[in-house]
Amino acid sequence: MFDVMIAGPEKGRPVLLLHGFPQSAQTWSVVSEALARHGFRTIAPDQRGYSKGARPTDVSAYTFKEFIADAVGIADALNLDQFDLSGFGMGAALSWMIAATLPDRVRSLTALRLPHPAAFAKAVREDPEQRQAWQKIENKMNINTLASVEARAAVQLENNAALFRRFLLDSGL
Repeated sequence: MFDVMIAGPEKGRPVLLLHGFPQSAQTWSVVSEALARHGFRTIAPDQRGYSKGARPTDVSAYTFKEFIADAVGIADALNLDQFDLSGFGMGAALSWMIAATLPDRVRSLTALRLPHPAAFAKAVREDPEQRQAWQKIENKMNINTLASVEARAAVQLENNAALFRRFLLDSGL
């Protein structure tokens, strides 16, 4: 069971708004109000792990396949054959995947903070400036030197979660 913020007229053009990490549907409150004033119907769920009724304890329940199924399930529950889609951060990554998986369902896509995955990969591969910027992030977060998700998480949580706190501060969260 997902907590979902819905705004705008019932017959308005539907826009599914997907938050990033670590955020919530509240991320979209100002955007949602503006869209509702212009006749759109906004649907902003607290995603898996954020909604009190959708917090599986098994780590394997947190895959993009599951997140896609959640978003599409919400659209299905609201009888949305087609919808505009907008995502921020990891919500943008998820949005790209939903659009690629179900192109007939997504009328338009607005991705904020994360570019198309293929464009991002190409930039890191071919543009020296982008590669250098990405390598700084990798080095700071020890992405290349740690073999498992658990090991990366442990490093971020060391010293009272110093690396994770730095990430949150740097991102403005």
